[in-house]
Amino acid sequence: MSACGSFLVRTSLLSPGAISLLDIWGDAASVFSILNMAPVEVGSVALRRLVGTDTGIVVLWNEYWLSVMPHGSPAIVEQIRSALFTLGFSEFAEPEAARAYPEARSSVEALTLHALTRALSPRALEVLLPQHDAHMLGKPPAPGHVNRAVRRLIDPPLVVALGPPNIGKSTLCNALAGASVAIVADEPGTTRDPVGVLINLDGVVVRWVDAPGICAGARGPDLEAQNLALALAQTADLLIRVCDPLQPPLAAVPDVPALDVCLRADLGPERWNAEADVSVARGVGLSQLAEVIRRRLVPDGALDPCWAVRFWGDADLSGVS
Repeated sequence: MSACGSFLVRTSLLSPGAISLLDIWGDAASVFSILNMAPVEVGSVALRRLVGTDTGIVVLWNEYWLSVMPHGSPAIVEQIRSALFTLGFSEFAEPEAARAYPEARSSVEALTLHALTRALSPRALEVLLPQHDAHMLGKPPAPGHVNRAVRRLIDPPLVVALGPPNIGKSTLCNALAGASVAIVADEPGTTRDPVGVLINLDGVVVRWVDAPGICAGARGPDLEAQNLALALAQTADLLIRVCDPLQPPLAAVPDVPALDVCLRADLGPERWNAEADVSVARGVGLSQLAEVIRRRLVPDGALDPCWAVRFWGDADLSGVS
């Protein structure tokens, strides 16, 4: 299938654990057809069989980008990768892509131009454009945490909102997105399926997942939805643990950074030492929350042009002119 040559796959998260992450770029409708997989709506999360190897989570962020999350066994991931390559998919290789920019003054500038073609975050411009000069002038190499933060300006980080049912997660999602992307109702369990949407938070675009409510005693479809939400939470770059003045935040997810946010702040003072208070009904705290989330994902120090940032991942630049 010659059309597969335009499809790129990259392993974005590979470590022994619950879930790994592969990103696939290309025409999504064609990808689903080639993989013999039932389509997923844009902004939706679903369980799908992955090339006959494993059952995993699939998120379609837009018509040209989907994330596939199989179980975290390196052997399973390698089987899936091998199957994709057999079907004609190509490994994403940024240094190779950099050769497409002969006008660039250096390999770093070529990689910058390439990164800017797919970076969704407005703040990527202020960090990436000075990188040719930063590297050529011998500015200090950025520490690892700065490199990781800057890469989030190119590949949007995953943010999962997790909390009890009927607490206002979907209302918060809609308010931050500036559109009705999640269903809102007074009945618990309205959001049974996770909702995924790209949201610009203080200049950093994130992949926001509005997860189903978590509660004890769930059964059947509700329990399946909760298990899916908890599996997503384990892969998050940042977990938003929502509460309100009367309901505490959920327990922490091991090894996942979390931000505690108290919703419905208009109901009274919060009791849980939350890091941000929001009242969507009164329009209070939304911009402050966006800034807090941005700083947790991309701190102010990572936006400082004083660093020579390695933003192209772990690939070797040797041989790239």
